[in-house]
Amino acid sequence: MDIKPTQITNTPVAESKTIKPGMVSDLGGEKQRSDSVIITEELSKTTSLQEMLAQLPEVDEARVAQLREQIESGSFETDSLLIADRLIEQELDLL
Repeated sequence: MDIKPTQITNTPVAESKTIKPGMVSDLGGEKQRSDSVIITEELSKTTSLQEMLAQLPEVDEARVAQLREQIESGSFETDSLLIADRLIEQELDLL
């Protein structure tokens, strides 16, 4: 099966004409199999969000510096009950 690039448009899905796998078109007397892909609005939004996220820094440098300073000065405090509650919450979400 040959996959050929197609032009992506912002045509709403309701107005799109789709050629489903296995449908046959008659071109110059020869029957050829045609496949088509439609990119939905949701996928376009997802792609846009991924591009925006890619531009954000992976690490919040200001927060890291703040935590580093607190640890070095001995003023960093932890709430073991809060940590335990959140760990249990995460595990329950996985079930």
